Parts: sequence; C-alpha cells; structure tokens
Amino acid sequence: MTRFVLIAGLTLGLTAPQAGHSMGLEGEEPLEVKVGDFVRNGGATGEVKAVKPDGSVEVFVISPQYGTATWRVGEVTYAWMTRSHQLATKYQEVPPELDTRGNDYKISISVPDDAGKTSLSGRRVLIISADGPELPELDIPMGFLESRGAEVDLAGQSWIFDGDPETKVPYRNPPGHIVIAQWLADDICVKADLALRNVDVGKYDAIFIPGGAWNPDMLRTDGDALRVVREARAPGKLIVSLCHGPQVLINADRDGEKKNAVFPACTKITGVANIRVDLENAGFTVLDEPTVYDEECRLLTARDPNDLGPLCEEMGRLLAAERE
Repeated sequence: MTRFVLIAGLTLGLTAPQAGHSMGLEGEEPLEVKVGDFVRNGGATGEVKAVKPDGSVEVFVISPQYGTATWRVGEVTYAWMTRSHQLATKYQEVPPELDTRGNDYKISISVPDDAGKTSLSGRRVLIISADGPELPELDIPMGFLESRGAEVDLAGQSWIFDGDPETKVPYRNPPGHIVIAQWLADDICVKADLALRNVDVGKYDAIFIPGGAWNPDMLRTDGDALRVVREARAPGKLIVSLCHGPQVLINADRDGEKKNAVFPACTKITGVANIRVDLENAGFTVLDEPTVYDEECRLLTARDPNDLGPLCEEMGRLLAAERE
C-alpha cells in the first residue's frame, strides 16, 4: 500500500495504520512527510512534489482532474491509495510456456522482380500508429511499399517525443519509440520518423492505419491522428486500413457536430469481425470480403492479418495507377 499523508495541527506527518484500521488513530506514531507521498484535500487527491518550510505542500493533483496546487496545513486529511502496478505482486508471473504472441500468421506476398522494384518509385506513404500495432500489420505493408521503391514515413503520437515541461524528463525514454504488439506480447519497438502533430498530409500520396487491439483505440481519440485522416480524405488521397484500424475512421467521420462529414453514409468498408457492428452503427456498409475498395472515397480496407497479401497487392496497384 502506498502511504497517504496526514497533516494535522502544525505537524506534517504520515500515520502508520494498525492492522485492521482503514485510517490512523490518535496515539499512532506519525512519520515524516516526504516527496512522493499522497494527500487529500476535500474531494481532491494529489501526490506531494515539495514540502515548504511554512508547512504547506506543493501537490500534483491526480483526482478528480490533473493539475497542480499548494495546500495549507489544516486543509488536508488523508486516505489510503494503492498504485496500480503494485497490484501485480499478488499474481503469478506469466510462465514462458504460456502463449502471449497469438497466431503466427502465414502471409503470402509476391516478390518484385527487378522491374517491379521501382513500380512505386516517387510514391510517398504515411503510416500512423500509437502503441500496440500488430506486428505483421505494421511490418508487412511497410516492407511491401519500400521493396517497390516507395518512401514510407512512420508517425507516432506526439507525446512520445515530449517531456515534462518543468523537469524536462522525457515521458518516454528513449523518446519517439512505438511499442509493437504480438497479440499480448509487447517486448519489441520501433522508432517513429516524426510526431503526428508535425505531419504535412500534402506531402503524401496515401496514409495507412494498421490495426492491433491497442493502437486504434488510442488513435481514435488523438486529435492529431483524426486531423491527418480528415486532411487526407478531403482531397481524395488513398486511405488504407485493416483489422481494428477502421475504428479510427469512425471517430474521424464525426467532424465537430456534423454527422458523416468525412465519409458519406454507406461508404463500403470491412474490418475484423468484432468491430463490424460499430462500423455499421457509424453508417458504413460493411462487407465480409478479404479486401473492400470504395472507389468514391478511395478507401481500401481488409479484414485481418490473414488478408495482408491481397491488401498489399491492391494498395500497390492503386498507387501505381496514379502514376499512369
């Protein structure tokens, strides 16, 4: 249990609980307050960042909303809190024999001959991803495009490049890296080329949104990612996605208070089976086919990693046709 701070009278102290007590009682020995302890002021809870000589504490408020505050002696009571990572100590570690990587997809894609290695020369494609893209959904399209001469950039969420404005400590160290998923496993990563906030959509011929259970769930509420999708859709650039990736399109479609402002009602689409009801509810026409191309919206989608072969081939055909 992480300790909470009891500030009473003119003494800053932490009351150590007796067994069975949910809070400190009179007569318990107070411990000295230090940075990292937690305090509560009314309905707000925060972490102590500094203890001042005048008896006040600088606090980073974590509930009900994030912020900073200075709380005075006598304003503060305490309660108990558990850091979520400490909960893991109650459970068994995952044994090596327990599969966390899921399906080992067998993906067939044609290998370009010498002439084919330049078939997409001059084409630029942007891949956008948060943490958790499924490995083949990121790697296979990237390799397919680059092997045919296309230039590919990977854009990650802006915060992974940033740090705390006061301490200058990076939020992610090393900065700019995206964690790649293999179903539940998350032990590999890749360096993004740029932050989503710095993307100039006009430089690209297409954008690609990989799936993965985590990645689209974070991108769909990322304002920079939604801006990229909307700015790509407006001039009719090719948009490609698969599996859970089309979830991002649902959120991008709701531009402000307008409904279906980005993709017209009945735009043809596909995705993994467990998001198809969401796509239908958002006004898309959902088809259970390996790949679906809506020519009017220039939207190409596929069901899951098993369809990466036909998805990449169709993406290559559409990009090559733009050169003719």
